[in-house]
Amino acid sequence: MDTSIIQKTISWINDTFVPRGLEPIEDLPEAIPGKAKFCVIAQVLKSKWKHVSVNGDAVDLNMGNDYGNKVGWDNIQGYIAGNNNTDHDLMFNRLREESLIDIPIEISKFISDFDRGVYPELIDMDGVELHWQGDDNYISQLKMVMDKNSGGVTL
Repeated sequence: MDTSIIQKTISWINDTFVPRGLEPIEDLPEAIPGKAKFCVIAQVLKSKWKHVSVNGDAVDLNMGNDYGNKVGWDNIQGYIAGNNNTDHDLMFNRLREESLIDIPIEISKFISDFDRGVYPELIDMDGVELHWQGDDNYISQLKMVMDKNSGGVTL
């Protein structure tokens, strides 16, 4: 297992999100692979942005959604109607644009590898069982990859 990519991911998170208000991290938490709102990076960022989601190439902090919840969605009717003409609409749009953060290719590969089970020490199996309930094929494939990458330790 490549632990240097874990350190690079931690550095990227700190370099990218600490200036935006996140507390610095030293480790990555356990998380649920294949779920944008529960992956390793999302679990870290949820302490600051509760609606965050992560896909392979971008982080969406969903700050516009937090703003809509704060001011009330009826105050953002221009956005909903498609004619962004109020101060709330303009703020919502600005926050939506600021919410999207590109993920470097190397970190995207880490996310993809995590989703495949390459980092078994970071996988929350209780969460996997809960969030992938009914998808026995995914769970069995994930466990097979995890076993392969655990250095002979049965998970």
